[in-house]
Amino acid sequence: MDYFNKEKDFQQLRNLPRTDSNKIKTMKRIQNSNKNRPYSFKYVITSIAVVLLAVIVFLTYFYSSEQQINTAHKSSELILSNLKVGMSEDEVKELLDEYYVTGESMVSFDGVPIWRYEIEKSGDYTYAVEGPTHSEFLAFEKMIKGNIKMILFIHWNEQHLVKQFSANYYDEHTANIYDVRVLADGTTVKQAIFPTEQKNTQNIFVDMSLVKEKLQIGMGMDEVKKILGDHYVTEIEVSMGTLRWSYDFGKDEDFQFFDELGFGQLEDMKQGKIQAHISIEWDENNLAKQYYAVYLNEEDDKVYEYGLYKDGYSKDNPIY
Repeated sequence: MDYFNKEKDFQQLRNLPRTDSNKIKTMKRIQNSNKNRPYSFKYVITSIAVVLLAVIVFLTYFYSSEQQINTAHKSSELILSNLKVGMSEDEVKELLDEYYVTGESMVSFDGVPIWRYEIEKSGDYTYAVEGPTHSEFLAFEKMIKGNIKMILFIHWNEQHLVKQFSANYYDEHTANIYDVRVLADGTTVKQAIFPTEQKNTQNIFVDMSLVKEKLQIGMGMDEVKKILGDHYVTEIEVSMGTLRWSYDFGKDEDFQFFDELGFGQLEDMKQGKIQAHISIEWDENNLAKQYYAVYLNEEDDKVYEYGLYKDGYSKDNPIY
């Protein structure tokens, strides 16, 4: 019995008539109050149930966290050995789980969906499309900081079997982000894509008439390098996993070209801060599927936009 009950008994002792029987009766109550009353059986059972429930919740969370971490840490091994061209959707889900991202905007040129897995992602990482160049840089910076371990892209064929897959991941040993691609024929291509060494192209110029004459859809990477050189910057469009090469020609050392063209960039190009910017987009077999260029035409001193696309469409028009 608690202190309040003891105090109450003392008050009763003071208020009761001072007879021997009353004294004995009250003193027995006081003495009994010093004894610890046993807990009821119902209280004991409830307490045990609460403790067991807490243990079950903790073990469930710990086990699921461990499973997620173990899956994430072997992600590079999955890509290089366990994930195969020709796998079915169910086999991929069994291997990687069902937490992939897809949608109407993630569709290949032949209309088949692309699945994107974000592996070992922390709560601080949120994918957002804010223009290809910015979103690539943002995703890679967060990858280096440890907010996400790997971004995996799976392309499907019309039979809903894996056609090809690629992944971008950070290697702590080399401090580089790598792009690994397993092509439809099983060939594996791996290259470092970030950070990319920026080469000085101030004294490297290009003949755009020659470029428009020689660059063709379906060319391989070595063929393109023979025409444009090897001073390209490798980029990955992170929403689709598309591989792209970017070339700058006649660019001032302190000038940076952005894909989102604006008045300032066009004026800088007209002022001679960069002669030309050319980008090549590659398909799943590392063959050129489109070319895009912005360049200064010295004949009329205007900035032109040039494009050659897989469907045969081309353009070459002044824009500033």
